[in-house]
Amino acid sequence: MPNPTTNPVVLLSPVENGYVAYDPVSDRLHHLNPVAALIAELCDGSRSVDDIRALAGPLMPEGKVGEVDRWIDDAMKVGLLTWQGSESANRRELTAAELYTLAKRLKQSNKVQTAYLCGKRVVELTPQDWDAWYDLGEICQCVGRREEARGAYQKYFEAHPEDAEIEHLLVALRDDTPPPRMTDRAIQQIYKGFAASYEARMLEDCRHGVDRHRASHRPAIAVGDQRSDGTAHFGGAAGAWFFCASTLISPSTPELFTVSLNSSR
Repeated sequence: MPNPTTNPVVLLSPVENGYVAYDPVSDRLHHLNPVAALIAELCDGSRSVDDIRALAGPLMPEGKVGEVDRWIDDAMKVGLLTWQGSESANRRELTAAELYTLAKRLKQSNKVQTAYLCGKRVVELTPQDWDAWYDLGEICQCVGRREEARGAYQKYFEAHPEDAEIEHLLVALRDDTPPPRMTDRAIQQIYKGFAASYEARMLEDCRHGVDRHRASHRPAIAVGDQRSDGTAHFGGAAGAWFFCASTLISPSTPELFTVSLNSSR
């Protein structure tokens, strides 16, 4: 009988109470308690089910050794494990480029834990990809991995010492004494990027608000030039923002304005 082994596409990462395992093909996230994490580690293709049961069995409650076999069977069914030599065991791992794209999409969908697993694997595969280190730093901050965020940003900064914003951020992540104020270079860099994308972001956000408002058939606050569809026209980006603001403060709106970041796969 073949030995059980971890599915090659699954990404594993230790957490406080065991492991998390993410299958990017099926988009499934598995949480493994410490015993399950140990069994997953033992399933490296070199041990039979009997061997794994003998090693993990003493950790089980009395009379529950059979749970080791049951867990392996369940892990096979959900794709976390596979049999060595099987077709699924020979599935290719996602490339760094595929994982990088997936990590960005997951982050945009607020699936930051799975985005972290993908981003971490990207820098393991391509350690010279400085943009990937930067993105991993951002994701690590989202999931509360402060030390990993510092390390990722430091990697990026070593290749881009001109990045004044990251230089300033690293001061905080190292718990160094903060400067009296942010440097002019850092402020200029931040606002240069902000100014370039501000109007586009505002228009996109307001477009979502306008679409939701029209879909609910609620009349807009009548300020500006009234149109036949019941909305008010103000013109330009500033006008679009005022329209969104008016819908936000309308007392008849039961749900606040929400920007959806979900994207279809």
